[in-house]
Amino acid sequence: MGRDRSRRWSSSDALPLRSEGLQGAITRCKVCVDAGVDGIFLTGASTREEIETIHKGISLPLLLGSTPPSIGDRAFLGAHGVRIALQGHVPFAVAVKALYDSYKHLKGGGSPAGLKDQAASEELMHVALNRDAYRGWQRDYLGLPG
Repeated sequence: MGRDRSRRWSSSDALPLRSEGLQGAITRCKVCVDAGVDGIFLTGASTREEIETIHKGISLPLLLGSTPPSIGDRAFLGAHGVRIALQGHVPFAVAVKALYDSYKHLKGGGSPAGLKDQAASEELMHVALNRDAYRGWQRDYLGLPG
């Protein structure tokens, strides 16, 4: 049936970094490694030194729960085991504002055509909606020829 794509990530929250220090956080991470996790979800790291030290202490990929601007350099993060660095909620807030502005325009009597210059291109919609895969799923489900 294919590969098992599930992954087990352990979360090491800000508490050990702040109350137990780096060594306490590394000890906690090593316990998780020994338990068989595939990566560490690290929250509360706010300096390059913390990322470097934790990376030296464990060999698993890191997922940062937040990425302060002071450590946001992708080359640095990649070189120190960070494979995912969450960017916060600003992109979601931008999407919410776009929805709000669109609905406000429509409620105020504007037409959908009046929003066309702000809409995603056909090409971007194709990628965002993964239309090729979707059409394939439709064919498979409905038993249509390819």
